[in-house]
Amino acid sequence: MLQRIFIFCLLSGFALPAMALQSQPDKETQRLAEKVIELERSLAILQISTATSDDYQALESQIETLSSQQKTSQQATARINFLSNLVFLMFVALLLCLFQLRRQSRQLSALSNSRQDEK
Repeated sequence: MLQRIFIFCLLSGFALPAMALQSQPDKETQRLAEKVIELERSLAILQISTATSDDYQALESQIETLSSQQKTSQQATARINFLSNLVFLMFVALLLCLFQLRRQSRQLSALSNSRQDEK
């Protein structure tokens, strides 16, 4: 039992840092966030200055496009994190099943050996 707990802790110790590295935002998402902030700042400056409505609408459409791209990349990151967690849990379940199978095969072989000794 202690071996199982030790192996589980060891496996989770290897898997958790890998999952933590995956959950950090990538450079593309950071770049998009910075670009949105810059465009919003430019929009505020244009609102104060004497800009035409075409400039205002062009900046607004760029902001909408970039914010939708940012949301899409965040959703993709969330899907990847979910799938990596799911794969890890399935791997742990597989290991547990293999340990149970090994234990049951030992019990079965011990039982068959004891029956052969009785005969």
